[in-house]
Amino acid sequence: RNFEPIFKLSQKLFDKIIYVLKNFITFSHDDPSSLVTTLRIIEREEKIDEYWKKMYTSNESQTSYMPPGRPKKWASYIDNTICDTIHEDIKKIKSNINFDDKLALTEYLEKICNYVIKNILSIQTYSVRCFPPSYQILARVSTNYHKVIKEIIEKIINEL
Repeated sequence: RNFEPIFKLSQKLFDKIIYVLKNFITFSHDDPSSLVTTLRIIEREEKIDEYWKKMYTSNESQTSYMPPGRPKKWASYIDNTICDTIHEDIKKIKSNINFDDKLALTEYLEKICNYVIKNILSIQTYSVRCFPPSYQILARVSTNYHKVIKEIIEKIINEL
């Protein structure tokens, strides 16, 4: 009960972090300092999580105390958020296609290709410099694009 205002504040911060992660490509070229700050907050929270995990499992610790709301595991949301954003963006592309047309599938795949190329170039140019090298953001995003596109193609094949 005493920590309720802190939990609310932490949730607001988390919501803002998710917003920045969902729009990380835009932030990387329009407001890179906000993206870098977000990533630093995530890193800080991960270090605090590690500290408390270490204290909790340590034999030297007299009490096995874990603060409420820990571990937060905010870094785990990076891949999930990026993957969800890719799914949402590709759904928007699909909703703009008239599939009654014979060339609709070609148009759909072409728009996905253009979307991926545009984003990969933007990530390579702007985002890579904002993320720590250990995140390997270009590789992570490429893996997510591959995963999403594979799912789309499998779905198209199953519908044929």
